[in-house]
Amino acid sequence: LIGGGDPTFGSNQFPNSKPDSIFSFFLKSLKQKGISSIQGKLIADVSLYEDKVINDTWEWGDIGNYYGAGISALSFCENAFSITLKPGSTVGQQTTAGQPKPFLPNTIISNRITTSPKDSSVNALIYSSPMTNEYWLSGTIPLGRDSVVAKGAIQNPALICLDNFNIYLNNNGVTTSNTLEVKKHVQPLSLSDTIALLKSPVYKDIAENTNRFSNNMFAETILKNIAANKSVAMQVTFDNGVKEVIALLNKKAVDTKGIRIIDGSGLSRQNMLSADFMCRFLLMMHGAYPSFDKLMPSPGEKGTLSVFMANHKNNRAKVRLKSGSMTGVLNYAGYVKTKSGKTLCVTVMTNNFTCKVSKIRPKLEKLVNLITECE
Repeated sequence: LIGGGDPTFGSNQFPNSKPDSIFSFFLKSLKQKGISSIQGKLIADVSLYEDKVINDTWEWGDIGNYYGAGISALSFCENAFSITLKPGSTVGQQTTAGQPKPFLPNTIISNRITTSPKDSSVNALIYSSPMTNEYWLSGTIPLGRDSVVAKGAIQNPALICLDNFNIYLNNNGVTTSNTLEVKKHVQPLSLSDTIALLKSPVYKDIAENTNRFSNNMFAETILKNIAANKSVAMQVTFDNGVKEVIALLNKKAVDTKGIRIIDGSGLSRQNMLSADFMCRFLLMMHGAYPSFDKLMPSPGEKGTLSVFMANHKNNRAKVRLKSGSMTGVLNYAGYVKTKSGKTLCVTVMTNNFTCKVSKIRPKLEKLVNLITECE
């Protein structure tokens, strides 16, 4: 399996990208070639990307959770797994953890999540690090909840992909040696050696999904693919992806002085962008790509804006925004139509607040709504 940098490989967000869909596609291709057994190794070729799967500046508390998943040339299931947790019958009792999905063979999961009082909030965190097979589950789940689903980062997605594909083949009439290996710099194959070629969804759909659900893993993979797709050979790294983004912005006459881009998702706290820069970027994109606003959701639609402006429903359709948040940070950037029909580029950033998000968000919703009422 040669990883081509498709972030949707095994993702449930697209009909033809789900694990059963892609495995069925490969199985059919094998059988069409008359292949009913594999005596050699199943190999995942991850040569396209650098060895570094996470950014140096991401925090320890993030990289074990799904939103801090590492990047691989051969992704699988958005490089994330889910695990169902059920609280105990009394406060302080350990929770019960189900089996992770997708299947994670040879994985050690230490569940230290306990049961908290009935009216408390869910606080389930997963700790791990790249290329390991150990996970530590920490936090609390309220008494009385039926179950809670926690999501963690798959730390070696190419190997997990091979494991699940191997099981699928053996369950569907293709026997294997059960020998798996993840490699870099595998000897190049000719087109005639290729059994099947699976293409990703079109980029527009991936970008829209990235914005709608704030998918960090998609964003980081897109950043690396910008370096991978450069006409001149370039090592596919986080840094080279950023350099290419800066070069493209400068080519479009967007002033990049005073900003700092570290990664593709914004998970690094070393990123520095201003509201002024974001508005100039949005203005350029609106002129160069008139349908760019359609890649961002309106409030009330499925995604991270599903509850935004719930008290201002009449004006929701006038708004297209991308949200961004982490502890002490809540930002929105996009396009807002005014009462007179003008389209405005809007960026609102709040940083280092100490109150709850529930106190900040209604104020930002009110501000965006006031903009829609402008002439």
